[in-house]
Amino acid sequence: MRFSTSIALFVIVFMMFAGNRGSAQNAHPSGRILKDAWFKSIAAVQWKVQTQGSIRGSALATGDRVYFGSADGNLYAVTRKNGDVVWKFKTAGAISSTPAFAKGTLYVTSRDLNIYAVDAATGKERWKFQTGSLLPHFWGWEYFQSTPVIENDVLYVGAGDGMCYALQASDGKVLWKFKTNSRIRSTPVIQDKSLLVASYDGVLYVLDKTKGTLQWRYETEGAHLKSEDFGWDRNAIDATPVVTNNKIVFGSRDGNLYAVDMTTKTLVWKFTYGPTWSISSPLVHQGKVFVGWSDNKLFSAVDLQTGKEVWKYEAGDYVYSSPVVAGNTVIVGSGDNKLYGFDATNGKVQWTFKTQGSIYSSPVLDSATVYIGSDDGAMYALQGSAHEPVQHLAFFATDLGHDYLKGNPKITAFLQAQKIQALDSAGLREFMSDRIKDKASSVLIFNHSTVPRNLLTPNEKTGTFRRYIEAGGTVVWTSFAPNLVSFDDKGNFLGEKPDVANALLDMDFDLVHDGGEYSCAVTAAGKRYGLSDFFVGYFSVKPGAVNETLATNEYGRPVCWVKKLGAGRFIQWRTWSNEIGQRDLDMLLDVAQFRP
Repeated sequence: MRFSTSIALFVIVFMMFAGNRGSAQNAHPSGRILKDAWFKSIAAVQWKVQTQGSIRGSALATGDRVYFGSADGNLYAVTRKNGDVVWKFKTAGAISSTPAFAKGTLYVTSRDLNIYAVDAATGKERWKFQTGSLLPHFWGWEYFQSTPVIENDVLYVGAGDGMCYALQASDGKVLWKFKTNSRIRSTPVIQDKSLLVASYDGVLYVLDKTKGTLQWRYETEGAHLKSEDFGWDRNAIDATPVVTNNKIVFGSRDGNLYAVDMTTKTLVWKFTYGPTWSISSPLVHQGKVFVGWSDNKLFSAVDLQTGKEVWKYEAGDYVYSSPVVAGNTVIVGSGDNKLYGFDATNGKVQWTFKTQGSIYSSPVLDSATVYIGSDDGAMYALQGSAHEPVQHLAFFATDLGHDYLKGNPKITAFLQAQKIQALDSAGLREFMSDRIKDKASSVLIFNHSTVPRNLLTPNEKTGTFRRYIEAGGTVVWTSFAPNLVSFDDKGNFLGEKPDVANALLDMDFDLVHDGGEYSCAVTAAGKRYGLSDFFVGYFSVKPGAVNETLATNEYGRPVCWVKKLGAGRFIQWRTWSNEIGQRDLDMLLDVAQFRP
């Protein structure tokens, strides 16, 4: 069992904020929703900013900058276009909340118990306010902090001392404070004249936002449980509530997802999978509540009216991230290192993006970009695509021919672990023939240096291999040029001849200069495809011989490149096989799934 809550603010067009946890400020719950279908797939990593600590809060995008905090104690300001760091503001504790913004000032909480106001342009401190000492919390798993919410120059925020504070945004002066019986890690929600505040004591408080006085309270089952009897926390409310259709919807560590009527102040329904935490702040969209869970590793959709399950998906780890939706795609992170895109109607996985750490941060949508932080210490800007994800993804890595011609076993094992379809020579021909007929989007990864003979003809342009690409297929090639090296049936080396490769790809391979393992520099196009900043490449071609250069070696020759043939693409991607590591394997899959 683990984790907590945080909210993000959302920017789309002018200065409207959306976010990480809960609804955006006092906006309609659709503040985490983009109606246009920009994220049917992830097209590329637009940029990535590496910090020295995990990122569990979410990003805030406004103007030409993106702001976010890290467990390294810094608040970062980076350029929206390419992620260049403009400034860093250092605090004395981890920042696992999401910054708020108003009138040129950023407001953020830190684990050093301070709330900071920082000049958004310069990164200089304007003021700070110190909250009280932390109240005891014996169960751990406190990953997040409350995020400030601002309205009419008043800043509302919860703190570890059990207080909800209303501060004057200009100077941090306390206007009022309201004490609960435990830490507050949920983000306050403004609703008309009220302020909704959830506490680790298992109670949802509804306050007069002007005076800070109690209007009414709703006690969850967890408020009456003794966590000591279970050995883990059954009390706390981490999730930020969502208000929709006069209902307050929120989850609790008591295992329930609640819908409470705001008028009658009574329970409408509750939904549970048993003793598993509901920490993810829910998203309400098209009559469904989307929410993540802990020990059962589920992400589910629940009917808003009835409280009945619509669909569920079991991820590889806890789902503490809070979802957003773009078009009909629900986007959420998981502790299994992946960002998921689900079909909102049926829960089918449309795409995933894998980082090197757990994703407890929540995604933020910004036009055609989604920002997501990871426990690997990086903030990612991912470029969405209106294209459907690849419909058919397969690989070829059989024991065809001499040992020298076989692909890297690390690549084969990785692709098998990703549950990507493996094909033999007969299956490869059938796969290509089917795609030539139906022209469905597809990618074939060749972990082999040879195109099987059943895909070739004396005139290579009429063979199945060439016709597959021209019909719209993509081939990702992980070896040197196709059929460059040959051996006889007894394993005797017959030499290198580029004739087949030249005919297949309309190329003129230069064997004198094409070999050699060299450090590679990634181009802008390569970064769009998802290539890392540095790797060692092997087989290069003449400059200008290809349509897109993704990376060049020390001689300026393309090592990773794209050759367009008809409606499809041949992508050369090869790192020096003896040095291939996990980063290279992840990079291979990013390249294969990229949709231009």
